[in-house]
Amino acid sequence: MIAWRQKGPLGKLHNILEYIRKTPQREDSFALFVRRSYPDETVFTIKVGNITRWSGDYESILRAFRLREAIEEFIREAIRLSKSGERGASVAALIHDELLPEDWDMQRCIVEILGPFKEWCSRLQVCHCNGCIADILPAMDDLFNVLEDAKLRYRAAPELIPIINNAWMVMDK
Repeated sequence: MIAWRQKGPLGKLHNILEYIRKTPQREDSFALFVRRSYPDETVFTIKVGNITRWSGDYESILRAFRLREAIEEFIREAIRLSKSGERGASVAALIHDELLPEDWDMQRCIVEILGPFKEWCSRLQVCHCNGCIADILPAMDDLFNVLEDAKLRYRAAPELIPIINNAWMVMDK
């Protein structure tokens, strides 16, 4: 959890989602929070990203936004149980992973940056696209522009700039 927490808001979200998934009891408890928060809708489960596919984090954040109210209530309850020392509560139950409003704002920025990557991946995976250079170059040009625009748009968010620069370097290889 400590290593993921150092990754900022995305790492904190990852810790929360892993915490929920760790036991069937927590998953059931979270499902109750979802049903209470969204009584007229189908109950959604969480999605946890992984280190091998960037799109997993993108989908995970989108689902977290969809379940934000339930996630926030679940976290508050887990922290309350932890502080009161109740049985079954983890000692460090998300106290350091609670998502603040600015963390949610950062998640929104990440989704905005990754959105065009997801769109291009979907477009390039269709059956009439065979991966030829004529298909790939327009995507790369557009994505480089997305990253350049993001550097300008998020220059007031210094924690995003290294992420954007890293994405640029990976694409430039």
